[in-house]
Parts: sequence; C-alpha cells; structure tokens
Amino acid sequence: MAKETLLDIVQDVLSDMTSDPVNSISDTFESQQIARVVKSTYFDLFNERVWPHTGQLFELTSSADSTRPTHMRIEDEVRDIEWVKYNCRKSGEDRDNYLTIKYMYPEDFINYVMDRDTSNPNVEVAIDYNGTPIFVINNAAPTYWTTFDDEHLVFDSYDSEMDDILQTSKTQAYGFAEPGWTHTDSFVPDMPSKAFTLLKNEAKSRSFLLFKEVFNQKAQESAARQRGWLSREKRRANAGIRYPNYGRPVPSVGKGRYKNNQFTG
Repeated sequence: MAKETLLDIVQDVLSDMTSDPVNSISDTFESQQIARVVKSTYFDLFNERVWPHTGQLFELTSSADSTRPTHMRIEDEVRDIEWVKYNCRKSGEDRDNYLTIKYMYPEDFINYVMDRDTSNPNVEVAIDYNGTPIFVINNAAPTYWTTFDDEHLVFDSYDSEMDDILQTSKTQAYGFAEPGWTHTDSFVPDMPSKAFTLLKNEAKSRSFLLFKEVFNQKAQESAARQRGWLSREKRRANAGIRYPNYGRPVPSVGKGRYKNNQFTG
C-alpha cells in the first residue's frame, strides 16, 4: 500500500462514514475532528512498540557543568536508547577507542559508586540535579551508566587527563526517535507504507464510535488482522534487532518468551 497524506486518510474515513466530501481537513467541523482522531491514533500506534525506521545514531549532550562531570542529557526527540559508547582513548594514545558503556539499574549504580572512598584523591563528589551526591572516579573512562529521571544519563567515571567533563563529541548512542506531526493536508505520517492500512482502520473504528456512536466491526477486525501481521513481519534490512537487556539474561528465540514488538516497513 502506498503512503497517503493526512487529507487522503481523512477523506477515506469520511467516505466510509457517508459524510460530506472535503478538499481540506479544515473544510468542515467533522473533517477537523477526524484529523485529530488520525493524529491521536498515529501517536498511540507509535507508543505501542518500537518502529525500526525511527532508529538513529546520535550524541549525548554534555552537562557543561564541572559539578556534574559525568552527567549527560538525552535530547527530547529521543524516546528509547539501545546502547551507549564512549571514546575511552587514554592520554598518549593516538587511536580512538569507542567502548560500550554498560547499563546499571539505578539502585545497583548507587550502591556501586557510593561504596567508594572519598578520601582518595581520584574520587570526586558530583552533585545530581536533585542535590544528591554521587561519588565518581576522575582518572578513568566511564564503565557504567544509569538514569534516575529518564532525561539525564549518569556515568560512573571520567578521565580528567583527557577532559574536565564527559564530552558530547566522544559519545555514540543508538536509539529511536519520537515521531513528528504536521497538522496539514499534505502531511504524510512517518510510518512504513504497510502500516497505513492499520492507521486508517484504527481511525475509522474510533471515528465511527465517537461520531456515529456505532461500532464498526469490519474496520476493527481489519485493524486486528493488520496488527497481527505486522507484529510478525521482519525488518527490511535484516531479521531483527537485539533488544537492550541491561544485564538481564536474554531468552532464546523459540522458547516462547521472545516477542517481536516492532512494526516494519
């Protein structure tokens, strides 16, 4: 199925509802309502699962604050992080050395760093954004990270011989971006072409229930079939991605505990 504009989708929903045709989503009050339904449906679908086409490499943003040398920020458009790497090149080395920084659960991270001896000159007290002290090492590249607020990443150490604080330019991260939306006739939802049938049928089902007070069984059944099919579909580029396990055991495929929660296109 080809991708469609917001106007195309609204016109299709209106047609199924035997409503007056429109040339713009702003032509009638009903078309405006349906456009809003399409928008809410679109974001609900994105919130249900990972969409591989939104995956991207990005950098973390440095705190630019010497009292928080190991804090970094996730930009607002990033919704999930799969992995984080940092250039752990040491002083005197010419070759960059990007290593994966391991995730720790917040409680484990605090137990780990707060066990350090602050009388050691290589241990500093960093202050978290809520005022809580965190003991960080200042003579080694980071090994672990965590997050307490889902906005800032906190690392366990930094190498003061290389930098005063962790640097944006030395980070590599991979994750998934938030979807965008432009409320115009020509806007094309940023989703795989094969998912447009699901978007339209979900929007139709909701619109019938909201504005006609009728349950559209055909649209609902079609949406359910499309959900099931898309959940079994593979990525276009390969058979799938590895999910972040943050140190937890990964179940084997075929053992009944693996779930492909991605829409693909």
